[in-house]
Amino acid sequence: MSQATLTQSVGTAQKFVPLDFAATQRLPNWRQNLLASFTPGELGRIFADVTERYIAGLRDMTDDARAAALLASAPVLTATLPTLELALALSTESRTGIMVFSEEPEFAYLRGEKDSLPPARNTAVFERTPKPRLPLRRSAQVTSWWTEWSRVPQTLISPDVMAISENPALVASARECGQRIAFRHAGSFLAKARRLDRLAKHGVDVEAVADGLTQRLTDLELLEQPYATRARKIVHALLMHALERSARDLSSFKNVKSLPARLWSATGSLYSARATGLEVLRRGGEAVRFQHGGTHPFSELSQLFSVVELSVSSKFVMFTDGLAKLAAPTDPARHTKPWRTTSLVGGHGDPSIAPLSLDAPERSGRRRVIYAPTFLTGFRKHAMYSLSDPVYLDWQLRLAETLSEMPLDLLCKPHPEGVFSGQRHPLADVAPCTSAPFESTMAEADVFVFDRCSSTTFWRALCTNRPVVLIPIGPPRFHSKAQQILERRCSVVEPWFDEKNLPRVDSELLADAVLGGPGRVDAGEIRELFMGKSAAA
Repeated sequence: MSQATLTQSVGTAQKFVPLDFAATQRLPNWRQNLLASFTPGELGRIFADVTERYIAGLRDMTDDARAAALLASAPVLTATLPTLELALALSTESRTGIMVFSEEPEFAYLRGEKDSLPPARNTAVFERTPKPRLPLRRSAQVTSWWTEWSRVPQTLISPDVMAISENPALVASARECGQRIAFRHAGSFLAKARRLDRLAKHGVDVEAVADGLTQRLTDLELLEQPYATRARKIVHALLMHALERSARDLSSFKNVKSLPARLWSATGSLYSARATGLEVLRRGGEAVRFQHGGTHPFSELSQLFSVVELSVSSKFVMFTDGLAKLAAPTDPARHTKPWRTTSLVGGHGDPSIAPLSLDAPERSGRRRVIYAPTFLTGFRKHAMYSLSDPVYLDWQLRLAETLSEMPLDLLCKPHPEGVFSGQRHPLADVAPCTSAPFESTMAEADVFVFDRCSSTTFWRALCTNRPVVLIPIGPPRFHSKAQQILERRCSVVEPWFDEKNLPRVDSELLADAVLGGPGRVDAGEIRELFMGKSAAA
């Protein structure tokens, strides 16, 4: 929509609902007219269904086609879901007459204002090869995190296992396993493969795979014409580009003569580590991934856990045996069983938690409350992120305003990533904000308030002896056993959604949760799950 058309419509009192943060900057008083086409739960179920459809589409593929689709899954799904969100909003507009507006190029194409397809999204992973400036020095440095310096040279020369990325869980296991584990950055392997690109001729029928997946992902009952057809064209083009590049990278890897038979990496979401692991698995090797964050074993969204982690792993290591058992009720490995067998095991805990300010003495006077929302995602979604950025920002501002009216000292700790990365956050207009790392501000809190459980900060706060209040305004929901654990540890204040599908919370219930109850709590159960019995004790 042109600026002239928008200005004219606003001038004639036509109300537009912004679908992204950039759109809010062109719509005066956008919060007054804000509404959502779906609640986060409704859209989250659609996102989860689309994710499961992607996994289901892999079952009848050839091995090479499946591997290419797995490697392309993150670039494809994180752009497909917001595309479908825009198309669904436009479909709702045609039924309700409520005008929606977005600055994203996909929106202009979906509405028919532009004839040419928008540029492909998420292309950087196919064009850049991340690798350290001093690879040998980096390899020695990281290897020394779990190896005595005197043994580093021999470990690098003759390793039992090759770690190609790292996180605290991997480091903890490397220290305890008694094997020679060397580190070499995953980007080094990808760079080597891409240097052999001229030799790579993949045999994947990219167009046939893209056709099949496009039909699966976009066959949604609520999508109306002409938006359904236009959304399919966007998704098809996205798949064609991502599958071609992924198939080419994997074909190049086949020409790399030397790869480790046993590979460890942090999570399977990093493109270079994902690609390297897929080739190791194709050769009959072992690809072990390690947990980051805490959400997956608690969440009902086993589809997301499966496509991100289990689909590209022979083994996945949770922080502890307790978390591995906690993930069992949803049976996340079932999604990939026809073609991948992945074991879930426990590790040696998350060593990054113990040094934090877990125990603080109770203070007198007004409670110090830290509100820690997560980030606005922009045009990048997965099944846990079904809130539109304007809806989530409006919620953050309203919640901070409500907390500011209570007899407490409020500090907001916005997530450093997302739309406002490196910028002043709008919450600063409502309450004091800090850009300091969450870990350095934890000791100041008497109470933590969260509205999402998908960031590491939430799980780290649960390991402290301070009360935690959760207002779960969006996915994921927890399975029943996990919900029981959560309710034993923190106060859950359920939100409700008004006639505009905007989240609301009862201010009296919130005040009781934040201001009432004990000043310090027992976090032993959660600590044992994340740190292990000995560390928790």
